Amino acid sequence: MTVKLDFEECLKDSPRFRADIEVVQSDVSELETRLDKVRHKHMNGLLCHCSTFRNVHRQAHTEVSVVGRMPVK
Repeated sequence: MTVKLDFEECLKDSPRFRADIEVVQSDVSELETRLDKVRHKHMNGLLCHCSTFRNVHRQAHTEVSVVGRMPVK
């Protein structure tokens, strides 16, 4: 995935330089696709955990409220 771009070729804007740029662009596109997949996977996991936390928090709040309304003996 590592492509060294020759500065002299860059200045000439040669066909070799253009081909190297295309390789780099395709590598960048591939990395962006992989990152999108990873981000999507982790965001779904985060949303699932947040939903679970919210439900547990609501349940705990309800139970504390019930205990708070119990008469003291």
